[in-house]
Amino acid sequence: KNNNNNNQKNTGGASSSKRNDADNSGAPVVQIVNGEIVLQESSLMVPGQRRTVQEVDEEFQDVVEEDAQLAIVGASYNSFVDRKGPQHWTLDETKRFFEALRQMGTDFCAMEHFFENRNRKQLKRKYQTELIRNP
Repeated sequence: KNNNNNNQKNTGGASSSKRNDADNSGAPVVQIVNGEIVLQESSLMVPGQRRTVQEVDEEFQDVVEEDAQLAIVGASYNSFVDRKGPQHWTLDETKRFFEALRQMGTDFCAMEHFFENRNRKQLKRKYQTELIRNP
């Protein structure tokens, strides 16, 4: 008998602690009353989270809109990208390009040595545009 009483006490304590965990979990609590599922209204409210309209308005008074801030600063993504303007090819550079192309073929890495102000990407783009212009 003594063991059965202890088991019943432990079971009762465990189920009450489960009930407390469910109340604190933030999830809605459901009960079965007379064979029907009933939603406990008090479990839908989160304790301590209710505020007045004035409190909410005060919280959002100091909101800074990014568009307005960017207009003042004049900054955007492109402001922080270091891009150079277009570098047009001079007639002399174009002649040297065709001379290098005749000597080295399409080895644009080797061609870079002929041009101190041009990189491989610019040389390859020049080659592709000249292929389109002069097929």
